[in-house]
Amino acid sequence: MRSIADKSEPKKRNVAAIAIGIGVAALVLSATGLGLLLTSSGPARPAPTTREVRLIISSIEPHNESMAMMMEEMHIYTPSALVVNRGDTIVLTIVNMDEHRHGFEIHALGVETDQLTEIAPGEEVVLTIEASQSGVFEWECNIAYDPLTMPQDCGEDHEEMRGYLVVQ
Repeated sequence: MRSIADKSEPKKRNVAAIAIGIGVAALVLSATGLGLLLTSSGPARPAPTTREVRLIISSIEPHNESMAMMMEEMHIYTPSALVVNRGDTIVLTIVNMDEHRHGFEIHALGVETDQLTEIAPGEEVVLTIEASQSGVFEWECNIAYDPLTMPQDCGEDHEEMRGYLVVQ
């Protein structure tokens, strides 16, 4: 005849076997999940597209006391930042609404207008930019301010005339 201790012994073995089985299953599922995570390419990137953008060059002048510390005239690009996806093509129409001639350059990407294709007052220039690498790229006016050629060349604030292309 079996004692009470004998009857409980098979139950202990069953509980231990079940616990080991659950542990092994959890380990296999964890390893599978980790493997899938490491081999996945992450979220799908948007398909490359062509983006047509108008970039306006203009100037603003102080018109009230709160702007008294501002230079006589400040030149700006509007918008001052563009956000695109890697692989996009940007057809950038730059319109000069200012009385000075200006330029455009993204030095890090080798994109620029030059002295031969400066953007004269009232003119526009179209540039095509391939966003082939991710990053934040600064653009600037590449027509240096020269007080002897005023009012033709940029302005005193030439060094501050900047914007940014953000490629995700």
